[in-house]
Amino acid sequence: MDRSKPSLWDSAISGAASGVITRAVVSPLDLLKIRFQLQVSEPGNAPRYRHVLSSFPAIVREEGIKGLWKGHIPAQLLSFTYGAAHFCSYEALMKCAGRSGSGAGSKYRAANPGVTFLCGGLAGCCASLVAQPLDVLRTRLVAQTTADSKVYTSIPHAIRHMLTTEGPASFYRGLTPTLVLVFPQGGLQFSIYHGLSRIWRMALGDQSVVGFPRSSACGMVAGVVSKLAVLPLDLVKKRLQVQGYEHTWASLGRTVKYTSMADCIRQVWRTEGTLAFYKGAAPSLLKAGVSVALIFTSYEWCLDLLCHIKATRTTE
Repeated sequence: MDRSKPSLWDSAISGAASGVITRAVVSPLDLLKIRFQLQVSEPGNAPRYRHVLSSFPAIVREEGIKGLWKGHIPAQLLSFTYGAAHFCSYEALMKCAGRSGSGAGSKYRAANPGVTFLCGGLAGCCASLVAQPLDVLRTRLVAQTTADSKVYTSIPHAIRHMLTTEGPASFYRGLTPTLVLVFPQGGLQFSIYHGLSRIWRMALGDQSVVGFPRSSACGMVAGVVSKLAVLPLDLVKKRLQVQGYEHTWASLGRTVKYTSMADCIRQVWRTEGTLAFYKGAAPSLLKAGVSVALIFTSYEWCLDLLCHIKATRTTE
């Protein structure tokens, strides 16, 4: 296999593997981010979760250490599906654009930033369409904060309950803000990562295909910058995903019903203020930096491993 021209199958395998590896590490941060985004404090009352350092012990005390990985199975299915679809779509779009889209090949490094941004954004939208039901399912399981608010006893039960009480459309709640969010976020992640990687190589003369310091540093910057740009939309997406399910997250504060993306934005701005759109910013940005660094590092490592295995079989 030419390392600079991976097949779509190799990209899908590496993308899925990178998603699973990353999810196992950042799942507690993701859970905390969602809890922050969903809580709406009553006037005069302190929010249940105030900051990262005090929130982790509170969750462990109330829900046990396993509580930090609540909804982990659907989250892993989400990461597996999203990672495979994301990188496979990206490689396919880059090839359709007349460029070779590898993790670190020379032609890929020379890609126009605009093309990289467009392909990264569209790939994110494609992956979101495939993985949205799993994202909604994961968010609802994470929102169950106490035994009293628990509606779903298992993943199959959650699926049956949502289908019978809300219909198939419930699995695509929050799809509009998801797509509006993921296009710029995915585009920024790929364009910033590969732009910084190119600068890194030029400045340090590092021409290695797989480089842990380079991929980690560039991935972390790309993750933080791209997430910062879309934090308000991320909050709106999470609020819409739990509509029709408000009573289960009442322990996080006041519950609010939203009729649309525009209504959600309007109500949050009027009742909670502009800063409310940045709830959970600390765990969100921390998670984004760590996860994107891990995603690109493990993706390139997996591609290199597949290349090595195929080369070994060829020489035998």
